[in-house]
Formats: sequence, structure tokens, C-alpha cells
Amino acid sequence: METFDSLGTPESFAAPIGGFASQRLTAAGATSGAAAEKTVAFRIGPAATTPLTAPLEFYKNSGGIFKCIGDGGVTVDDSVFETLGVQYLKDTAGRRLMLLDEIGGHELKCAPFMDALLELLSGDIPCLGVFKMASSVKRMDSSLMELNARLREAIINSDGRILYYERGDEAVRAAVEDFVSKIF
Repeated sequence: METFDSLGTPESFAAPIGGFASQRLTAAGATSGAAAEKTVAFRIGPAATTPLTAPLEFYKNSGGIFKCIGDGGVTVDDSVFETLGVQYLKDTAGRRLMLLDEIGGHELKCAPFMDALLELLSGDIPCLGVFKMASSVKRMDSSLMELNARLREAIINSDGRILYYERGDEAVRAAVEDFVSKIF
């Protein structure tokens, strides 16, 4: 009998997946209904067990929150990438696939994280990631654009591929499914 984790993923599939997932945390808004949920923070958690969206109340004391969005603006805590981010990237024992959701943004300014990421990409464990689009990075600052370009170059130089996906793009979906099926 197969067992499942809290996300409904077979544990035999989730266990060999390492890396991290960026999770959008929501809170109830001023109105009712589905539109009432608003994004209030982002956190990182283990790729195999972290749902991509969840209410803030479930995770506000669990750590990993790196970005908070409030009436006073946006605050970012880089130390999350220096500690948990690096930990998730270096936890490769028994992993058959490393998931990187999402890379290419503000976290690249954290030198220990960037070093761990480049080391992981040059290793033997296959990685599958969601990469921040260059157009999104351009709205940030020039140092981040340079780091993003450096990471793109490292991916390509390690025989990696960067696929550009738009909702409904079946060719990219098929390429990702083929990549994953060869691992599992």
C-alpha cells in the first residue's frame, strides 16, 4: 500500500526530491469570497512538502519567510537564503532531483546562496527550476540583472536548458515530463 504526504504526493516520489519551493502566503482581505485572499508574504520550504500557496496563519511561526508585503511596503529578509536556502541546496543525500522554485531574483544577492546554487548546478544531481524572467529582473536593479545573467550563463554552460513557458505551452510541458520521467 502506498502512503501519501500532506500534499497528496506519494511519499515514494516525494522523498528523493530536494531543493526548495517558494510559497505564497495569503490572508483574508476586506471582502468575502475567493478574491478576498491577498498575498501578504513569501517563504521557502522543502520542495517535496511545501504547497505553493497557503494561508499565512499556518506558516507564520514556522520560519522561512523572506518577504512581507504590507501597507508600509515590502520588506525582505536575506538571512533566510543564507541559512535555510543554503541548507535546502546542500541537502542532496539520496536526492534524485533538485527542485528550485523560484530562482533568479533577489536571493542571488546572498553570496552563500549563490555559491551553493552554482555548486549544485555543477554537480551530478539533475535540477528542475522555475527561473525568474529577465523582464521581471529588469524592474529591479543592475547588480541583480548581472547576477541573473551569471546564473543563466552557468545553467547553459553546465549543459542545462532554459525553456520559456507560457500557460498552455504543451511543448514545454512535454519536455519537462520527459526530463522527469527519465529520472524516476
